Amino acid sequence: HYSFCFSVQKRFGKHKNRIWQLTASGIKNEFPRKLINVLDKLDSILYAPKSPLNFFTKRWQMEVDKHQTMGEGQKYLVSNAAISLIELNDGLLAKYELIHADNQITEFDLNTH
Repeated sequence: HYSFCFSVQKRFGKHKNRIWQLTASGIKNEFPRKLINVLDKLDSILYAPKSPLNFFTKRWQMEVDKHQTMGEGQKYLVSNAAISLIELNDGLLAKYELIHADNQITEFDLNTH
């Protein structure tokens, strides 16, 4: 019922491959906006890069990047109903956008930080 963009890569060693998880809410699905903001903040606190919970979930072996939306009001989770548009360049993810029912477009920043 919400949209997001995550990527995962092994933390140790040199690995060029990255696994992407791209999720779009769907045409009629939306999550309550106040609740999604709370869950987004809670996730950022509990699973921050230096959180002890990462050790127990074996996330410490992986580099997990949450990708923010671009533009005004950057966020990791988008609750507006949307379908996704994915653009590949030589088989690699080049662009990930959400197209909303009101014709607005949300683009995710695919750079890793």
